[in-house]
Amino acid sequence: MHYVLEAIIVGIYSLTIYLILINIYKPIKEIPFIILLFILGILKHLFGYILGLQTAYCKIYKSPSAMATWPSFYDNFIEGIYFIILGMFLSIIIKKKYIIIFLIGFLLHILFENLGLHEYYLNKKCV
Repeated sequence: MHYVLEAIIVGIYSLTIYLILINIYKPIKEIPFIILLFILGILKHLFGYILGLQTAYCKIYKSPSAMATWPSFYDNFIEGIYFIILGMFLSIIIKKKYIIIFLIGFLLHILFENLGLHEYYLNKKCV
């Protein structure tokens, strides 16, 4: 059940990036939501590496000496696409952006765990 706690943390992390972004760069509020989702997805993935979150994940679930490899442009791009797909679906039923952003992080983490994508990540991206 620790994946639910992790998913809550990822949702809060995603929301934190959104809140920092809209408060640092005010014009971001004016861009279309679909582009904002793409930017957030890229930043979430990229900052996860820069802040050491991905390496911590590698150390916890693979080996204490494991390190995450630098995320490729493709990895960041795909994360942005995932944010768009799930965000556009959620925006049909939820109107508050901050709730949508939290749920994207939360649901993607649960979904990736259930699809085995986290295991794939551990095998391919943790060295």
